[in-house]
Amino acid sequence: MNCVIAPGLRYLAYVEDDEDDRELFAEVAEAAQLPVRCFPDGRALLEQLALAPDAPPCLILLDMKNPVISGPETYDLLAADNRFSSIPVKFFSTSVDFVDASYGPSALAVELIPKPDMYSDWVSLVTRLARYCQEPVSDDN
Repeated sequence: MNCVIAPGLRYLAYVEDDEDDRELFAEVAEAAQLPVRCFPDGRALLEQLALAPDAPPCLILLDMKNPVISGPETYDLLAADNRFSSIPVKFFSTSVDFVDASYGPSALAVELIPKPDMYSDWVSLVTRLARYCQEPVSDDN
């Protein structure tokens, strides 16, 4: 599933290899009127950002355990690129204990959000994340 948005809108980039999780997140985000663009892995996200560097997402939500490029690896690549290093990033995982020193110090600096179990918790999470896309775009971006 590819969650497509209209050109020019601010959007949340969701990087998740599990299609069911992408569909659930997209459903909840749509109900909250949060534009979302889904990517199956960090490589797909980085390729899209390289194609459209002037239209970055307002927030990137990275699955920690993505098999192609892990969330922390994707984060390190984003942080190393001046065009994307200022985009807010959150990690998303079923395990709150997944981030440790083995991913390096940069991974420890990023908020880890546990994947909700209940639909109402998904709604609360998406509502909280939507605030990143409602904030005005700064002249620095």
